[in-house]
Amino acid sequence: MNESFPQPNPHEGHEPGPSVSKMTRALFTEQLHRLKKFPTMKTAAVLLAFASAEEAAAQEYGGEVGDSFFSENYPQFSKTEQVRTPSVREAIRLASSAETFFTMIETGYANESTEEKLKFLSDLGSRLGNQYNYDMVTNDEYVTVSAEDMFQALRNGEVTGICGNIHTFVAEAAKNMALESWVQIGDKGPANTSGGHAYTGVIADGDIVWIDYGQV
Repeated sequence: MNESFPQPNPHEGHEPGPSVSKMTRALFTEQLHRLKKFPTMKTAAVLLAFASAEEAAAQEYGGEVGDSFFSENYPQFSKTEQVRTPSVREAIRLASSAETFFTMIETGYANESTEEKLKFLSDLGSRLGNQYNYDMVTNDEYVTVSAEDMFQALRNGEVTGICGNIHTFVAEAAKNMALESWVQIGDKGPANTSGGHAYTGVIADGDIVWIDYGQV
């Protein structure tokens, strides 16, 4: 005669309970406030670690990931973006101003290779180019756009500026990565952009590299 015995519940006797969830969320919230006051990559890394821990707890005890505190507060981060060195997307989301954006990449890319820095700058140029302000060209309004206005437009998905504005911002980002950089003016850019154009020049490991929006 075969008898069936109930299988032990690995979580019996130690439900996740409000203590675990509340503690994790309290730590997360505290770190979030700290990040706003001290926008360093170390602070951001701890913040993401707490968020990931909360999400893992939700999965472990049968909760829906979509209901976790991580998903509620940081749906813009994918698994591959939970790293110490910020991607362009992560830096834009975490920073509240141009100043904190530049500080974040200065800290985050201090020990990165030139290749990684150029990838970041290329992605940044591409994103800014996708938000090109064609009205400035149409209306023949070539005006200076501050770094703060450029960043806020980038962050909010609004139009930024034209080539000169865009590559001034990219060049400033490069300088914060300890790369010598400048805005180059010419009749034609590396991406075969004609009719008068501005693009970014960077000294990378002793060589001159041109960044024209997303093209390096």
